Amino acid sequence: MKSTLLALMLATLVATAVSADDLEGVWSAYLDYGVPARIDIAIEHDDDGSWVAKIGETQAKGQQGDDGTVAFVTDMGTLRLYPQAATAYWVQPYLEMSGSAYANPVDLTADEEGTWRGMARPRPVHLRLDLVVQSTDAGLAANLRNPEYNMGRNMPAMRIEAHDDGTIAFRHEDNPPALHGTRAGDRMDLQFENIDERVTFVRTVTPRPGYAPRSQPVIALTPPAALDDGWLVAVPRSRGVDPDPLLALTQRVAEQDPGNLYGETVHTMVLTQGGVVVYEEGFFGHDPRVPHDTRSAGKSFSSTMVGLAIQQGYAISPSTTLADVFGDEIPASDKRKRAITAAHLMSMASGLDCDDGNYESPGNEDVMQSQQAQRDWIRYTLDLDMVRAPGEKAIYCSAGVNLASTMVARVTGRWLPEFFDQQFAKPLGIRHYHINLMPTGDMYVGGGVYMTARDLAKFGQLYLNDGVWNGERLLPEGWVGEAFSAVASINGPDDYGWNWWRQSFEVDGQRIEARYAAGNGGQLTFVLPQLDAVFVVQAGNYGNYGTWRRFRDEYLPDYVIPALLARSASTR
Repeated sequence: MKSTLLALMLATLVATAVSADDLEGVWSAYLDYGVPARIDIAIEHDDDGSWVAKIGETQAKGQQGDDGTVAFVTDMGTLRLYPQAATAYWVQPYLEMSGSAYANPVDLTADEEGTWRGMARPRPVHLRLDLVVQSTDAGLAANLRNPEYNMGRNMPAMRIEAHDDGTIAFRHEDNPPALHGTRAGDRMDLQFENIDERVTFVRTVTPRPGYAPRSQPVIALTPPAALDDGWLVAVPRSRGVDPDPLLALTQRVAEQDPGNLYGETVHTMVLTQGGVVVYEEGFFGHDPRVPHDTRSAGKSFSSTMVGLAIQQGYAISPSTTLADVFGDEIPASDKRKRAITAAHLMSMASGLDCDDGNYESPGNEDVMQSQQAQRDWIRYTLDLDMVRAPGEKAIYCSAGVNLASTMVARVTGRWLPEFFDQQFAKPLGIRHYHINLMPTGDMYVGGGVYMTARDLAKFGQLYLNDGVWNGERLLPEGWVGEAFSAVASINGPDDYGWNWWRQSFEVDGQRIEARYAAGNGGQLTFVLPQLDAVFVVQAGNYGNYGTWRRFRDEYLPDYVIPALLARSASTR
């Protein structure tokens, strides 16, 4: 899901040259949309049988649902309580800036008086804008950029018009100003064209992390942090992993100029070997312990939830059809659609008129999410026409992947964020994450879950361990082998399984297989079974596949696999 307000802001800024030479540099604005970093929660059960909660400074009375849940509704959002399990979820409302509503788990503990207490940590909603003024052959020019989302970099520069009375405008050719306002010293108060948003930009004295490469060479790797998150940590050499290729990779990323459109704007990287974190690094102000947008790498959670439901004994399997789950919601005459299976959806071979690479396709993800006539995206997907038989051909289709996870919601009768939390996140010790929601309030699994790099490494480790975590089987025996197997060809022959991509590398005369989850911008979780390793990359090269493809085609064979093969060589 994309930030609609950010896209609208940057769309107004297509723009060259000026006289006010003291403007050169980076001017930064930070817009906070009022989402608190934390919300303290206290829940009590009154003598009359009602539930009351204090959410921040707001008192809310519980509303009993037919499913046994209790909802506490406030202006900040809604707390969804599961009394029998003593668990809760915070649902923050839709904001145009975030482009979605989000849910995250709330851990509850009972105090001596029997009051349940916990803390919600909503997904922060803010916007960072940098106005970069720099010299060109024609004089000074300005570009508006947002480095986190890689937006604004490919837009032409704006001409700057600065006047003695302190007014200033930024425009493209002779068009109305895209930005206009006043400038006083190191401050500019600017209004966006066609947007009711006045923004204060302040001159940045030191280079912003989002633009400046590291000024000093990387001379040593930082040991991974020992946290209470279920991971053991070690330095690479103690695990037989050669640190030198990892040091070279760190240097390569650190010296990138993230202001360059084609620069490798990696945010975080984590490597595990043998179930131990041996390498973690954050770049340009990012932290591998802060939740990050997974984009389409979150699709791999869809097939995972099918496996989780099978392991829990629910009536679903890869051969379960839409007719089995949705029944009369699909006309009996539509036999091809009724025959679509979970396996077809997980391998993107449903046959529905759904092609994310074609904006003429009604099932295209952006088309589905931007249309207003049908806000129930599941109903919208079920209403798509069939253009081929199920299983005939795989076409990249987010709506179909999302439909597979909705099959899980239907057969389990559970709210999908709660099922995801109880059957996947909690067993893996994953507590700080954000689930994006559809307009109907259920989980969207076409991509976009926010999760930390260390927690995504747990996801990879679960698959590396054949579906077992800490001795507990979460996925059916044999599930991983089927999910990783070649069942579809999307961008190349046999390159796709059940929401996992497939790739092999020739390194030092050895063929190394990789299975990975992938998302726009460079959100990658690689599972390397032969090397007993997981490698996670989070990055900001959104809409720039030519750049983030290097994270697979160069980082793995040139640095990560050689570092891991050193261990293999030492044990031969």
